[in-house]
Amino acid sequence: MCEESELLDEIINELERQNAINMLPNPEKEIYEYCLFVDFNMAIEAKHPGEYVLMDSIATPIERTANKYGMTPDEVIEILQSANYMIDKMLCLDA
Repeated sequence: MCEESELLDEIINELERQNAINMLPNPEKEIYEYCLFVDFNMAIEAKHPGEYVLMDSIATPIERTANKYGMTPDEVIEILQSANYMIDKMLCLDA
């Protein structure tokens, strides 16, 4: 029973996090979602962890996001930090 409760808590937490992401303003929302998308795609395409590391050494998700949006990696990092701060604030995790 405890495992079911923990699973339900995880599902609720993930739904709340997704709602917070959906409430982000642009460019935070777009950059945040694209960077996650790139990271997940790299993980899915990699046949083993070493292949992911190789892909990451060629260009990280942040670098790939920067290239797509014509930004520097530092600009993307700044936007991601801002997005994470806003998400934490919406979820009351900024304590």
